[in-house]
Amino acid sequence: MEQMIKRLEEQIKESGESQSSISKKIGISPAALSQLLNGKYPNPQTLESKISDFLDMTEQVERIAKRPDFVMTSLSKKVLDVISYCHIQKDLGLVYGDAGIGKTEAIKEYEREHSGVIVLRVSKAFSREKSLLKMIARKLKVAENNKIEDMYMDCVERLRGTDKVLILDEAQHLPHSTIELIRDIYDDAGIGVVFIGNHEVYRKMHGKGEAAFAQIFSRIAMRKCILTSHVQMEDIKMLFPALDGEVELKFLLGIAQTKWGIRGSVNLFLNASNNNDITYKGLVGMAKYMGVGA
Repeated sequence: MEQMIKRLEEQIKESGESQSSISKKIGISPAALSQLLNGKYPNPQTLESKISDFLDMTEQVERIAKRPDFVMTSLSKKVLDVISYCHIQKDLGLVYGDAGIGKTEAIKEYEREHSGVIVLRVSKAFSREKSLLKMIARKLKVAENNKIEDMYMDCVERLRGTDKVLILDEAQHLPHSTIELIRDIYDDAGIGVVFIGNHEVYRKMHGKGEAAFAQIFSRIAMRKCILTSHVQMEDIKMLFPALDGEVELKFLLGIAQTKWGIRGSVNLFLNASNNNDITYKGLVGMAKYMGVGA
């Protein structure tokens, strides 16, 4: 038990995480972890199985290949260019295209590198006007009033005159009425707004030229369509610096340019790495096992 506690102390120190975060992962209270580390927990043996499970899982995670950090691919740059333009110019932007090409990762990178960024990941559960407005209110630390008109005015007042940008990821889940609400916030608060999603968000914005959609579509200052077919060899080289074989790189490029996208090629490479075989044969075998490219 003493050796286990020592390993636990080392893990906490190496991870840089708080004791509160570690205790949550172990499945005990922060107070219990603090007592355990200070040698004051009664009957520490009762926690042995939980600590052992946590340490074993941590070691397994450390052994497997990790997902690469953000890489500035040509596709990511297109997403960031639209966000940056709308942030500075306080305009409306739209980025739409295939899944798995790094749109969300680009959003996260922009949020990390800039202040005044409000990111909302839209889901069907929070796609209606009041639900989305509550999400914005929570980000702005505005009271989540039951009256939508009061909440709207409070949010607009908090946003007006600021240099903030509102980014809506997975925006294809927004119905037309909520898109119109966002347009109103853009008009009344004067901030930048960027809708990011799949092809459906473009169809919703365009509305086949219908007058009901013209107000929002005509306001979009910058729009970019990003497809898996846009992935370039240079992107693949940046994503997989451990590879220098042309055959292996071409194979992963081929995967990335299909419906599987960059996400599919990264998942394939990680699994092949954990299988200790990133040769062409190893990649092909793993692709067959995963059903990727089939």
